[in-house]
Amino acid sequence: GCGIETCDVAAVLNVDDDHLGEAGIVTREQLAAAKGLLVEIARTAVVLNAEDPLCVALATRRRGARLLLFALDPGAPAYAAHVAQGGEGATVVAAPAGPTLALCRGAARDLLLPVAAVPATREGRARHNVQNVLAAAALAHGLGIPAARIAHVLAGFRSDARDNPGRINPCEGLPFQMLIDRCHNRHGMQRLGEFVRE
Repeated sequence: GCGIETCDVAAVLNVDDDHLGEAGIVTREQLAAAKGLLVEIARTAVVLNAEDPLCVALATRRRGARLLLFALDPGAPAYAAHVAQGGEGATVVAAPAGPTLALCRGAARDLLLPVAAVPATREGRARHNVQNVLAAAALAHGLGIPAARIAHVLAGFRSDARDNPGRINPCEGLPFQMLIDRCHNRHGMQRLGEFVRE
């Protein structure tokens, strides 16, 4: 079941193995079905990861809410097709200031700010946080928050113990670099490993 009856916006960022084996859910498809409950109760907008086929498939469960897709790669097939048909989304585009977050609707786009200007992305090296930022921007857009306000908030959001505890938090004042991250599953460990190797 779902703990709430309705919400304004909902997002499904991924369907991975991290909760398999819990509550009788043993396949990714079953997990997607459970996560899809949020899609059904959203009244205003639904945000889905265009680079995860199980997320994209949840679009059919909307009940009148607008669909916004997000993708690191604007050329991702589901994202590109959605936007080409006039759909809304969030992605990273090439710009003079470097890779830049953008809100798109069809051919129109609002540039928010360079990826590297969002502290939580660690200059864009924490790709999983770039995905999270895209989803957050799309959610805010779905709520009608202006692009300038979204950019302002993202520019101040950090991966530290105050803003985002346990997510790539640096420990300052040591003679070596140390990060604290509560990655609680294989998927999280893979993303953290990618960031550390970057």
